[in-house]
Formats: sequence, structure tokens, C-alpha cells
Amino acid sequence: AQLYMVLENYGRVMSLLEAWRTKVEVVSGDAWMMLAGAYAQQKNFKTAMTYGENAIKSKANPKERWLGFMLSVYFELGKKWDVVATLKRLVSTYPKKSYWLQLAGMYLELERENEALAVYDLAYSQNYLEESKDLVQYARLALNGNVSYKAASILEKGFKDGIVERTEKNLKLMANALLMSREPKRALPYLREGAQLADTGELHLFIRS
Repeated sequence: AQLYMVLENYGRVMSLLEAWRTKVEVVSGDAWMMLAGAYAQQKNFKTAMTYGENAIKSKANPKERWLGFMLSVYFELGKKWDVVATLKRLVSTYPKKSYWLQLAGMYLELERENEALAVYDLAYSQNYLEESKDLVQYARLALNGNVSYKAASILEKGFKDGIVERTEKNLKLMANALLMSREPKRALPYLREGAQLADTGELHLFIRS
């Protein structure tokens, strides 16, 4: 079956392993996952899910690639909460930046901004947010969650570290965070800098008001 898998003869893999599993007392997680992979290659994602879940259940700590496989199957089947559950297992067992950001993205897709913000909090504390877009998204979530001072702190550190780009939008976001934190004097320099980069006079009018 392994040889046929390498040769991409998935039909033969399925027929061999389906016959074999009826003759043994215990089917290993690797065998279940090979079967699941063959069915997935044939676009039979429901069966792939069932066999993949059998593999996952066979070990207390499933292999990272098994969980990654299940992510792709759940995505194909549109099972978003199963995607979330699998990502939660991945960030706890195999913590990587990509898994944290995917988990936050799934919560946003499910319109659960508080949970997304909590994920960003944990990712930030572990130094996984290393790009301008990630820090800006984190700040936006904090601002939307009425934690304006946190949003301002995130952006301020991002500017200081040279990570967050000093664009008109980002400077305006910083100013809004400070204004909502009732710190208009600290917001003014960011408004002025943003106004210099703006194509319109909106920020100039805002400063005068």
C-alpha cells in the first residue's frame, strides 16, 4: 500500500488497506492516515475525515502532519468549528506563528472578535507578531474591543521598533486610539504626520477642529 501511495495509485491503496483492516485486530494510526490520504486524493473528503479522526484518536499526542491534514479536510468540508478545534490543538502542542494567526483569522471569520483578540494577546506575548499588518490588525481588534490604551501601546511600540509602517492609515489609527484614551495632546503629532501624507484635507480639518 505504501508503494502504491508513492506511485499515486490511490485506488489500489484503498482496496488493499480496506481488505487488510478487516483481518487485523488493531489498525495503527499511520494506516488510518494513509487510508485517509488516499480518499482525500480521490476527493472523498467525508471518508477521509472519518479515517483521519480514527488516526487522531489512536494517539494522545497526534503527529503535527496528521493535524495539518485534518485542517485541510475540515476546510474542504466547511467545518469551521472543527478547524478551530484542530488549530487550538496545534497551538498548544506545536506552537507556530502560522497556527496562531490562522486561529485568530478563523475566529474573525466566525465573527468572534473577543476570542480573536485573546488569541492575538497570547501570540503577542510570545513574540509571534513580527509584521506591520499583524500588529495593525491586533491594534484594530483592541480598539474595537474598547481597549484603546492597549491599541495605542501596541502601535507605539511597533513604530518605535520600526515594524509598523508610518502610513496615513496607521498614523490615523494611532491618533484615534490616543483620542479614545483621552490623550488628545499625544494624538496631535500623529495627526499632523498623517496629514502630511494624506491625499485629502480630512486630517487637516480634524486637527483644526
